[in-house]
Formats: sequence, structure tokens, C-alpha cells
Amino acid sequence: MKALGPGGMMRFLQQYGNGEGDYSKQRARLQNGETVKSLMKKIQKRRNAGEGDYSQRRAKMQEGMTVKKLGKEIRKRRKAA
Repeated sequence: MKALGPGGMMRFLQQYGNGEGDYSKQRARLQNGETVKSLMKKIQKRRNAGEGDYSQRRAKMQEGMTVKKLGKEIRKRRKAA
């Protein structure tokens, strides 16, 4: 309280919230046993396979296509597929 002062302490207490649930259980459920190494392997595999239009997007961006135009092109391709 000394560092914040009475007004600062009141603002802190008004903004503070305990939250809900069990973070450890939620994190374990979301991670599903994944490690940073396994996630990096999956990302590299997708990039190398050209999944998710990543390779095409990167090539178009290097050609100077704007993000907006690229988004339109990708949506058009998905509709056609």
C-alpha cells in the first residue's frame, strides 16, 4: 500500500479479479502432450508440404501482392474448390 498510495491501492483492488477454473488442468488439456519440439516439427512439415496455402502466400507476398488482394485470391480459390 505504501508504494501505491491509498488511491492507487483502491484502483488496484477494483481492477483485480481472481479468475476461475484450474489453469494447470486447462493447460494440460489444451497442450495434449505436445512439446515445443513436436509443434515445430508439425509447423515445418506443413510449410514444406505447402498446406494451408502457406507457400503460395509467401510467394505472392514476395512478388509484392498486397495482403488484401491475396486474401481475395485465397477466398476465390476456396470457393472454386
